[in-house]
Amino acid sequence: MHRISGLKTFFCLALFGLTGCMTVTPYQPLGAEGGYSDQRLEANRFRVSFAGNSLTARQTVQDYLLYRAAELTLANGHDYFVVLGQHTAAKTTEHQSFSFGTGFGRWHWYPRAGVGVTTTTTTTAFVAETQIRTFAGAKPQDNPDAFDAHQLRSNLEPVLVRPEAKKTAAGAEATADQPVANPPLDQAGSGAQD
Repeated sequence: MHRISGLKTFFCLALFGLTGCMTVTPYQPLGAEGGYSDQRLEANRFRVSFAGNSLTARQTVQDYLLYRAAELTLANGHDYFVVLGQHTAAKTTEHQSFSFGTGFGRWHWYPRAGVGVTTTTTTTAFVAETQIRTFAGAKPQDNPDAFDAHQLRSNLEPVLVRPEAKKTAAGAEATADQPVANPPLDQAGSGAQD
């Protein structure tokens, strides 16, 4: 009885350890855990996408897509953008696990084998894509597909999850979307400084 309780505790901690490391996709450039990507198609036309992991809600993926569109609009020197069509796709994946074990019985000293059950876990991740056109001036009030980039950015900024800052060798912080500066190399190329 005591051994079973210990095994339950072990498996609970192992499951927590595996799932505890994974977090919602932060707002970041596209990487292994998802993020945004964009491509300029014309002077004021862009293709924008945001991919989330299985812990990122559909609404969050769509909000991050619009936030990136607002950033591109403002970086292009414009004030509003028009969404030319948006698509959000769900990618569902099934993961299966199967267990098998061998051992000796308590009352009989000959080998025994045991077969476990198959466990299927289903996860869903969302990817949102759109094309936008950016414009200067006031947003047209009669176009429901037009967004004021300044207003959208200020409204969504408080709910963004940013990548965790990582400490560099010099003690400064850097995030996933900010490259870590390398120390200057001396004449020998060792990176040592005087």
